[in-house]
Order: sequence, then structure tokens, then C-alpha cells
Amino acid sequence: MRGFKSKLTLIALAVLAFSLPLPPLQQSLYDLKVPLRSSTAHFSAPIVVVAIDEPSLQAFGHWPWPREQLQHLLKLIMNDYQATAIGLNLMLPENGSLEQDYALTTLFATQAITPGVAFNLHEPVYSGYLNRGIKTEDLKDWLQSQLALPYQAKGWIGLFYEMAKIERLSGHLNTELDSDGKIRRVPLFIKAENQLYPQLTLAMLYDLLDARHAYIDWIELLPPPSRQASVLIPYDFPFEQIPVVSAKDILEGSVPPNLLTNSLVLVGATAVGVSDLVSTPIANQLPSVYLQAYLLNAALSQRWITPPARERELTALGFTLWTLLLILLAHRLGSISLFGLMALALGLLWLMNLWQFVFLGVHWDFSPWLVLFAGQISWLIFQRYQFHAQRSQQIEAMFKPYVPPSVLQKLIEGEFEHLEQGERRKITVMFMDLKAFTQLAEQSDPRELTQFTRSIFNALTPIILEHQGTIDKYMGDSIMAFWGAPLTDENQAHNAVLAAIAMCNKMASQFPDLGFGIGIHTGEAIVGNMGSDFRHAYSALGDTVNIAARIERQTRVYGYSILLSKETAMESGVLTKWVDDCQLKGKQQCVSLYTLVS
Repeated sequence: MRGFKSKLTLIALAVLAFSLPLPPLQQSLYDLKVPLRSSTAHFSAPIVVVAIDEPSLQAFGHWPWPREQLQHLLKLIMNDYQATAIGLNLMLPENGSLEQDYALTTLFATQAITPGVAFNLHEPVYSGYLNRGIKTEDLKDWLQSQLALPYQAKGWIGLFYEMAKIERLSGHLNTELDSDGKIRRVPLFIKAENQLYPQLTLAMLYDLLDARHAYIDWIELLPPPSRQASVLIPYDFPFEQIPVVSAKDILEGSVPPNLLTNSLVLVGATAVGVSDLVSTPIANQLPSVYLQAYLLNAALSQRWITPPARERELTALGFTLWTLLLILLAHRLGSISLFGLMALALGLLWLMNLWQFVFLGVHWDFSPWLVLFAGQISWLIFQRYQFHAQRSQQIEAMFKPYVPPSVLQKLIEGEFEHLEQGERRKITVMFMDLKAFTQLAEQSDPRELTQFTRSIFNALTPIILEHQGTIDKYMGDSIMAFWGAPLTDENQAHNAVLAAIAMCNKMASQFPDLGFGIGIHTGEAIVGNMGSDFRHAYSALGDTVNIAARIERQTRVYGYSILLSKETAMESGVLTKWVDDCQLKGKQQCVSLYTLVS
């Protein structure tokens, strides 16, 4: 991962990951965390849902119920069951009879019952009226600390005329629908007619705490200021833990008297076809009144889910530091080490993200980090593939003419860094030379001589390759080959002698009138790329090579087609006999020569 291109790519990946929004990935990662948080908390707040469910509709008729029926239900909850307050997850925009509207309005005005309204944020569509909201001036200090302005309403579904005249604050029922159709957020406030309307459960607490006259205690129940005008719904427990009572049982008086005492009651529809069923991270179909239970519990227990302060700045700083670290370590660590480091860093970041979400209620978007690491790991894999492809081409160019395909494949698949460097290794070297070739060359036509020489080498070369030998070079009328490099060969001497026997048989059958000599010696030599940047040449150098060449010349003296050194004869595993102790040119000590018995 060296060079300007690699560094520029790493920086570009960081910029792309930071700036590229990926809502589906963000949503999927968030949904993975939600069940972990819900498994660590339990529902304990004094909250009860009164459900207008299928049995209620079967007993008291289809929805909407007459005003006096709804009034009777609410009066029973507040007076007979002694509930503290009611939040109505229902909307009442249409006028009824004057008498019914007045009776229901009087109940709302004299009891802690908070009506619900909904706002249209996109189109100026109106139904019903708005009652009094919270003056913007009353929340001036909090709004200044909030980095995002409240949503601005263009239309609404409000209250019937008489209800809109009372001083009771209403709460909005709006939610935010994500691109995958799930609800994870709700707006805290919506601004309409220069007034603020809080979320339904916050409106309930606003009236309970008399925040119109002293709002400090109520402000403390709100989530900490953030850059978003909406808040994540804390799905802190399985929805099955929410206490639910059928409206039918309330109206029939079959509910224990103390079940709703001093409770905060949320009234809403759960019957199919009547309720607003929404998709959430914890359930595909959940009555919207359950969302109010989660939000009310979060406000009472202060278990909001909040982003860290300056999340984007911290992410940018983290990206910068990590990319600089990667650039600094890229030329010091190998690809495998870098891959391990990146996997470890990504795992630690994910564990920290989970821990902060589950135990601290802090949620920061992990998707940019995942995209960053995925891009960098992909780049690392691509570079490793590119490196191997390039080196494989180099190995193939260097060895394809000289080694059999099986050996070539092993070289490509193995560790081949040492091939570019010289190394000392035990090898067995063979020289094969044609006799009386000079006289033949002088008497032959150049074209015929070239074809004749090529036919000899074409016949002998496959034999060397089949016996795991490496062709070093062709030198006029001779061949140099060796065994034991580039791949280690424990049977190198044996393979070399078998190749020599096969070469003798081939010469006897195809070129019976042509004499030749083969000399073989086993010993240490230096092997490696002895070529240049322009032409690779994997070859062997050293005294072992010289001895093998001089042994081959002695075949003319002793009259044997094959001569072996003592080292080769001892390791060949074939039957040999001693020929002579010969003083070779350039050697002070005699070299024992052997040949094959047959």
C-alpha cells in the first residue's frame, strides 16, 4: 500500500464514507441494537393503555362512538378508577350536537385529559380548529439551546369548535416515517399559528406540572438539546409488558378498582380497521397508542436516546486520525497485519457503539464507519489481488519456459518473495552436451542445423521437466538443468539420474548415430534471479555448477555417456560403480567419478 495513489485512495474513501448518506444501512444497524436495549430494561412506570379493541366494538358498536359513549368512558376512568391523567390518542375534529360537544368539552376542561391533534407538514389541508398552544417566548431559552428548529405545520386535523376554546393544551400525534416504512422518531414540537404544540405525552405532563406558570420542572423531562427536531422513540421493553385494559371492561365495570388508580392512562384504538397500526423496529404491526406508552415512560424515567454532542465533528476527527494512522502504518505492516488491525478496530468501535446505546442511551450513527472500513478493506483486498496477479505474471514469465506446469503453479501459489533474491541451496546440476557437434556444424546447412538442434532439445526438454527438473539454459549444443530449486526436492539426485537414463534412451531411439555426454553433480549453489529488470533469468551459480560441467567433459575421456559425482551417486538410490578419481580443471582435490551399472 505504498505510493501517492494508495494514500489518495484512502483519503477519498474517508471523504466518501463521511458524506454519503445511506438510510437503509443506518436503519438496519439501529434496528440491530434496539432488542439489546429492550432486554436490559423493564416496564415499571404507572402507565396503562385503555384499548378500544374488537370486544369493545362488538359490545358497543362500530367506531366512531357517540360523544356521550366516549364521555362516559373518560369519566369512569377519571372519577371511578381515580386515574391521574388521560392522554387521548384519538382525534375529534368534527362537530357533533351542541349538547354533546358542550358536555365533552366540560369534562376536558375540568379533568386532566389531553386531546390529540395532527399536523400536515407538507400541504395546507385543514380540519377542525386548534386550541391554545405554548407561546414561543415561554420556551425561548430552551429553543436557543436546541440546534434544530421545530417543524412548521402547513395544515392540521384539530378539535371541534367548542373543544378548541378551552385552555387545555393539546398534544400532536405526528410520527416520522422512515424510507423503509418503519417509525423510529417523533417530532418533539410542531409550530403552528406561532405557537408550539408538544408531543401528546409531553402535553400531558405539561398540564400535570402546571408548566404554563412554572415550566422548569417540565423542561427537565424533555430530551437534551440536539441538532434534530425529532427524538428517537426508546423501545426500552417488549410491548407485551405494557398494561392494556379493554374499554369494554371499563364500561362494564369488570376492571379491579385499583388497577388504574394514580395511573397515567392512554386511550387509543387497537382494533383492526380502526387503529393506526404502524411498523417499528420491534414489531411489524403495532398500535400507535403503544408509541405513546414508550414516549411517556422515557419522559418519566429520563431514558431518552440522544446523539452525542457534536457527533459529525467527532466522526470527522475520527476519520482523519484513522486514515492518517492507516497511511503511516501501510508501508510498515503487511496486508494480513493491516487487515487484522482494521478488523480489530471495527469490532472495538461496534462494541463501543452497542455499549453506549444499551447502557447510556447514546446513539451515534455507525454506518459511516462501516462504509469506511468496508471500502478500505475492499481496497486492501484489491491491492493484494493486484500484487499477486503482478507477481504471478513475473513468476510465470521467469519460470514457464524452464519448469513443468505443476511446479509453476506451486510457485505462483506459494511464498515466492525469495525468488527475486539470491539464496544458497543444495541442488543437483546436470550438463548434457553433444559430441562432435562442431564438425557437424561446419558440414551442415545453417537452417538444417538449427532445425536438427531444435528437434534434439524438443525431445530431451520434456524428459527433464517430467522429472521435476528446471531448465537453466540452452548453450549451443548443450543443456544445463538443475533439481532442488526453485522448489525443494528431497529426491533431487534420484530424479536427475532417472532423467539422464530417459534422455539416453531417447537419444538411442531417435538419434542413434549422435554421441553425447551427461555430467551430474550434487552440492550447494546460489540460485535466484540472475537476470536484469529487462529480462528475468532464474539460474544457479557456484562451484557445484562448474564441477558438473567439467564432469560432463570427462565422458569423452572415459567413454561413458553418463558420469556422476560421488555425492550424486550416493544420494541417487540407483546402482552405480566407481570409475576413477579424476583431477578436474581448477580443482586441487580429485573428484570421484561414477557411472551407472547398466
